[in-house]
Amino acid sequence: MGIVGKEVIKIDIISRWNKDESYDNRINIKRMGIFISSLILVGGVAIYSNIIYEVGNSYSNLFYILIIIAGLWFENLIIPTGIYCIIVYLILRHIQYGFIALDSMVTVISVFFFSCLANQISIIIRKRVKETGSERQKLNDMISSIGDGVVAIDLERRITMFNRVAETISGWDREEAIGQCVDNVFILAHENGKDKIINPFDEVLRTGKIQYLSKYAVLINKNGDMIPIEDSASPIKERNGIVTGAVLVFRDVTIKNMDRAKMEYLSYHDALTGLYNRRYFEEIMKKLDCEENYPLSLLIGDLNNLKIVNDAYGHLAGDELIKKMAEIIKRVCRKDDVAVRWGGDEFVILMTNTKKDDAEKIAERIQTACYDSELNTGELSIAFGCESKMELEEDIEQIFIVAENRMYKNKMRNAKNFNANSIDVAIGNIFGKMPSYKHARVDVMPVNTKLKKAIGI
Repeated sequence: MGIVGKEVIKIDIISRWNKDESYDNRINIKRMGIFISSLILVGGVAIYSNIIYEVGNSYSNLFYILIIIAGLWFENLIIPTGIYCIIVYLILRHIQYGFIALDSMVTVISVFFFSCLANQISIIIRKRVKETGSERQKLNDMISSIGDGVVAIDLERRITMFNRVAETISGWDREEAIGQCVDNVFILAHENGKDKIINPFDEVLRTGKIQYLSKYAVLINKNGDMIPIEDSASPIKERNGIVTGAVLVFRDVTIKNMDRAKMEYLSYHDALTGLYNRRYFEEIMKKLDCEENYPLSLLIGDLNNLKIVNDAYGHLAGDELIKKMAEIIKRVCRKDDVAVRWGGDEFVILMTNTKKDDAEKIAERIQTACYDSELNTGELSIAFGCESKMELEEDIEQIFIVAENRMYKNKMRNAKNFNANSIDVAIGNIFGKMPSYKHARVDVMPVNTKLKKAIGI
């Protein structure tokens, strides 16, 4: 059941001693009124019985009742009450007989002894009550100080405990929540707003066992906001094992869920482009490799001239080139297409229920978008290779290899033209930034031509 559950049991047992000050004052006033009335009543009965009916000292038994009342409510009045009873008795005996007989001392001693005994018992009880009250305050302080919300209910599903964290998360004040049905305060729902969540309180009261809340549960607070929470509910049991209620410990996991979502996103996405990464591709490809998704097409692309851009303009410019390509791929691809940055300057697009011809049309649209883009680092271009899986017996890894080989062939076929354009832009950009060489372009053109010729362009 746990430490918190045991503490709540102790708190419930001694809760009758923990009244607020105003309530105590009202109770004490009522008790004092009853006690004074009892004093008057006992004195009147004693006088009436002794003087009018002369029934002897049988009325003295009422003294013990009066002392017991004082012992229950007023510790400091036990001995004075005994003395009051003795004085009343001696006065009445003197009035009746004209003297105080020796046998009257037996009653006097009995009443005085009973008063002393009642006083000692009351002191012991009050001391124990004070100790338990102090213990309860310590438990209250501890439960209020922990970082989790704590809510306890009885068998009638009425809230008996509601700590500060529970107030903060739920939006309910403790005074409002105590005594209410838990369903009015602790309202649970599924995060999707449709599915139902089993109330852990109900399960604990039904089974008498510890219950855990679904990870998709949210608490609807007093303002109507949905707060994701984690919790566990335990039964409150007496020593004989009888369930007398339930206690639930819960926490707000909004930040935890955000961190988890962020970690999940980073584990499956490329940090530079926001596209899916290789890890995600390898997992999703296994799931999508089934007959209902055939034809399953793979489009593999590789940026042209990224190395030249990195060498001429720096790696930051190369990163911008990669991000620009990722933006175009996102814009052109369809909703169900899986666009992946495979690594470096390579991209993969996985398309379900897509024929090879349709996949190649998507590649053409991406290349057209590249031609229309404006960059200071030269022409943005990408080489693609495509292949489709049509039958279950075909190996998806072989499909990947075929598409990759076609991509490399296309890349080699157009490499000279793209490299030449990139060198022209790079040299023009370098000399364009140098004012003293604004009119020297004619002089550097032979250098440009020789450079191209030297590297086989």
